[in-house]
Amino acid sequence: MKNISELTVILKASLGWSKPRTELLSHLLCALFAVRTVNLKTIANAIRSSATEDSRYRQLQRFFAQFEPSYQQLGRFLLRLFFSQDDLLYLTIDRTNWQFGKCNINILMLGIAYKKIAIPIYWVLLDKKGNSNTQERIDLLKKSLVIFRGYKITGLLGDREFVGKSWFRYLQKNKIPWLYMDS
Repeated sequence: MKNISELTVILKASLGWSKPRTELLSHLLCALFAVRTVNLKTIANAIRSSATEDSRYRQLQRFFAQFEPSYQQLGRFLLRLFFSQDDLLYLTIDRTNWQFGKCNINILMLGIAYKKIAIPIYWVLLDKKGNSNTQERIDLLKKSLVIFRGYKITGLLGDREFVGKSWFRYLQKNKIPWLYMDS
């Protein structure tokens, strides 16, 4: 319970959310680390509370259904949590596409490389199948670069999907070095 209290204080100071919302996020994060799955039923079961499991599950559902966090708030929080302004940042860009029933899920994601993983910072859902286009990538970076103000971006890592003259011109104009990763 001490970890929950400490995390709640840190999150409240960083995000400025209400105490109940911040406490729920603290419980959610600790449970997520413990169970290592994003299944809400499993997470609800791992949260220590006097409320019933069904009540905790509905609370988590409401949290995700009724609340839209600010990417800038969360991104800046994650940066402060893992990096100092003296650190050199390697951003990552990737896209994933799969089907859930008849629904296509296509996510274009920007992350930060950290100890052989990428921490997701900003993403958009693409309303189509297949690759992203240059304008979608540029829009993603434009919306997310404010998060990195004051930090040194050493490079942007991506695979062969992320090419094109307009794309590379945009990166050069914004002084973002490009590193190609063959996957």
